[in-house]
Amino acid sequence: MTLALRVKDGHVRSLPFTDAVINTARPDFDTIQGLVTKALEPPAPKSSSSPSSSGSSGASSKGRTPTKPADPTKAVDTKEVC
Repeated sequence: MTLALRVKDGHVRSLPFTDAVINTARPDFDTIQGLVTKALEPPAPKSSSSPSSSGSSGASSKGRTPTKPADPTKAVDTKEVC
């Protein structure tokens, strides 16, 4: 329970190691280490401006299909894709 409370407000990021990112048959561990190090850096602060509301309660975002990141070598905050 203590661990659950510690990570409750934490951020989970995803960095898949697929053929689009590395050679899975002969992985370059220096490259992998660099990608992980970069993924562990805190994300850049987002713009303070918020999108205008259209009067809906936000239900339209529930049915949308998440898009893949443009760069497969960049980690993605799971809150952005789930």
